[in-house]
Amino acid sequence: MDQSLKSPGQNALDDAFHAMFENSRREPAPDLALRLDRLARLRAIVSENETRFERAISADFGHRSTIETAIAETILVLGEIKHARHLKKWMAPQRIATALQFMPAKNRLIPQPLGVVGIISPWNYPLQLTLAPAVGAIAAGNRVMIKPSELVPRFSALLKEVVAAKFDPTEMLVTDIDDDIARAFAALPFDHLIFTGSTRIGRLVAEAAGRNLTPVTLELGGKSPAIIDRSADLSQAAERIAYAKLVNAGQTCIAPTMCWCRNPRCRILPTKCRPICSGCSAPIPATRITLQSSPTGIMRGCKASWPTPPPRARASCRPPRRMIPPGNPSASFRPRLWSASHQT
Repeated sequence: MDQSLKSPGQNALDDAFHAMFENSRREPAPDLALRLDRLARLRAIVSENETRFERAISADFGHRSTIETAIAETILVLGEIKHARHLKKWMAPQRIATALQFMPAKNRLIPQPLGVVGIISPWNYPLQLTLAPAVGAIAAGNRVMIKPSELVPRFSALLKEVVAAKFDPTEMLVTDIDDDIARAFAALPFDHLIFTGSTRIGRLVAEAAGRNLTPVTLELGGKSPAIIDRSADLSQAAERIAYAKLVNAGQTCIAPTMCWCRNPRCRILPTKCRPICSGCSAPIPATRITLQSSPTGIMRGCKASWPTPPPRARASCRPPRRMIPPGNPSASFRPRLWSASHQT
């Protein structure tokens, strides 16, 4: 694109990327000490700002349990960083067998960083799905540029602030979340691009990256059936399926979307799920329930929790009487559970 047609934000994005890219080529690959130092700074970002992250995410969602944020996000990111204690072993050259015709030569596999890694993160787990990929990229010696989701503006602004305080812009950078930045980000010639989000947007990201032959890692949403075997304990299965569906208001890429079962015993599965789902209909303390509201006040979890019923289906739980207003800790909702019989 002609520089004169670009917005100031796009020009700043281009300048930041090229500075990072040039440094990755000019400077030697970071040694073990530098990589560990960067991981320590990333750990400090998470540890020192844990409460601030929880509040920002909760404000963006309308309400989000601090316990849920800690378990589903903070602990997982810190666990990724802790696992990098094996970094010295990962960086060590590996001996590779040499074919007879090349004797007496010796082969070594020497891990090397790619250069600059781009990360486009989603809104549903903003901390985990942003920083967990960054941990791997940093441990591998890469420089990282992050584009957070525009649907969590408070979290995105906080992340940009705390990363800028700990990292040089040529090491790790968080961009703005404006629309023009989002479109331009995927078109940058990264050495690798990581995207988490919907299949529709994933296609656009892959198309934009393909123009630069940029390798991409796509983590996309989809259908996740829960298959119930004849030997399953239905009470235990119902509890686990309901938990997996309701955690984070249903906004998890691998949340169960349907149950598959041929065993006639499984026809009683709705009766097992009903008490668990009904437990969500009474007012729940603010520390135990996640309400995810869009700017228009419509609950994000609706689409996942209350899907279109299959043919000849009947409702085993009553539908919700009202939407959940943002930030109302005393609000209640009742998930809808559909059951149907299909002949094969």
